[in-house]
Amino acid sequence: MLVRLVASLAALCLSFNALAAKPVPLPMPIAQDLPVELVLSQQEVAIDVPNTASAMGAQFGLIGALIGSAVQNSQTKTAEKRVADLRNLLLDYRFNERMEQALRARLAGEGFSPNPQVAVMATPWDAASAKDSAKLPQDVLVLTPRYSMSTNLGGLTVRLQASYMHRERKSNGKVKETVRFSRPYTFQYNVTDYPSEDGAIDRRWLAMGPAGVSALIDNGIAQVTDMLAYDFSAAGRAESATKVKNDKIPFAGNIYRGRSLRATPDQVWVRSGNSWMQSVNGYTTLNAGKMTAAAPAPQPVVEAAPAVAPVAMPAAPAANDAAPSAAGADAGAGAGSR
Repeated sequence: MLVRLVASLAALCLSFNALAAKPVPLPMPIAQDLPVELVLSQQEVAIDVPNTASAMGAQFGLIGALIGSAVQNSQTKTAEKRVADLRNLLLDYRFNERMEQALRARLAGEGFSPNPQVAVMATPWDAASAKDSAKLPQDVLVLTPRYSMSTNLGGLTVRLQASYMHRERKSNGKVKETVRFSRPYTFQYNVTDYPSEDGAIDRRWLAMGPAGVSALIDNGIAQVTDMLAYDFSAAGRAESATKVKNDKIPFAGNIYRGRSLRATPDQVWVRSGNSWMQSVNGYTTLNAGKMTAAAPAPQPVVEAAPAVAPVAMPAAPAANDAAPSAAGADAGAGAGSR
């Protein structure tokens, strides 16, 4: 556990150093023949486990971190057991293929490149090998998608991390990377009316069947790729460059903080943070009692996403003040709700 904690802290330090420089405005389009690395290494739905070790370590030091790590390991084991049946339900679902199809349709549009050069990496090791053997210097857009469940099965999240990297080889032969742009895009389904009966929410997900759950994930893919396309469009770049205030955005009984980008009765997009801390998060709800009929119809892939101008949120009552999470942590109602 201690080794894992030290490794996590080291990774955090490395990430901070990589992002220490001021963000660089990207050209429009980024490049005529933009190199794109699409890292498709996920083979099954993941579990979002709260980082208890870091939280307790920050509050109580090394002893707290060790205790937190033990708690986190226990949470992970419990969640892995609960999600096993859901993974079996999605055995035939091709997340990587569907994400790749959606991204290829967006990358040839406004803001990216007339002729994107997409290279699919099946594992992080393939991406590392390609980086070491590439002709440098090089600027490359790295896209890493992910889909996951919260530990209490109260939330389903589709996430897309976009990073624009400058790579050059140093005199010692090692590759130096400078992050010029990095932003996560997430779309979260939050379960409302979370059932208190043990195992009830598990049965609700399974009752949706492969087609129902797959349709939710397909919609999540469409949402995050739309977010990416908008953010790199002329309208999106201009909007994202203006300071994001900590406005209250009410939706479905929660309050999210940031700027409303898209709002309908069924979902909302929120831009939060500034500079390196900026993220775009989408939220919608699933009624636990109606999950058998909750899945939307699969959305077709379109050639280019239209620019989405910010719209005003309609007034709505709000019960809780929920800070959006770029990582898509537990989003369920009840004890695990926002």
